[in-house]
Amino acid sequence: MEKFKGPTTGFTKATCGWRALLLPQLNRQSLYMYGSEVAVEKECMRQLESGVFVIHPFSPMRSYYIMVMMAITFLNLIGIPMEIAFLDGDSGLAWESFNVFSDTLFLLDVVLNFRMGIITEDAEEAILDIKKIRVSYLRTWFIPDVIAAFPIGYILLFADLHYHNDDNPSKANKMMRILMFVRILSLIRLARVSRLVRFFNEVEK
Repeated sequence: MEKFKGPTTGFTKATCGWRALLLPQLNRQSLYMYGSEVAVEKECMRQLESGVFVIHPFSPMRSYYIMVMMAITFLNLIGIPMEIAFLDGDSGLAWESFNVFSDTLFLLDVVLNFRMGIITEDAEEAILDIKKIRVSYLRTWFIPDVIAAFPIGYILLFADLHYHNDDNPSKANKMMRILMFVRILSLIRLARVSRLVRFFNEVEK
């Protein structure tokens, strides 16, 4: 991201293009944090002048991100137990595709959290420094997020493809046992409930 150059009086979100999605939006939360529209604009300038790709915690992209991840997590928490209890190893293409899509999003989520600005309780402004964000994430939510992002969906997809394409009965039976074991491992994804609670807390704030 190139640095913004020019007078602050000429600054508008329209001049930033796609970068406007990363900047703090003017709402009740940002006004409470910074006190005035001018202060919010100065915060936008501070982020632009940092010259790095960071998603501000009050930005539109952050809001959309939370809503999407909450929806995906909620669907996982409902669908995974139902898959194990009722689908008997045959969840169908639609659910397998959703699993792969979901796992991809959660893997991407781990990466994005290294570029997600944070707000601490005693801070007067958002932390946008990459090194501080990295240290904070590694000390807090990195391990739970990595566990929750374990790509069970990819393993299930490859196992299903191998099972259906194998004509040897003994190998097929062995693969079926492995497949059912992997489906039990899919309960690991229920660890995403911690992220759902975290998102709910952020929305409540």
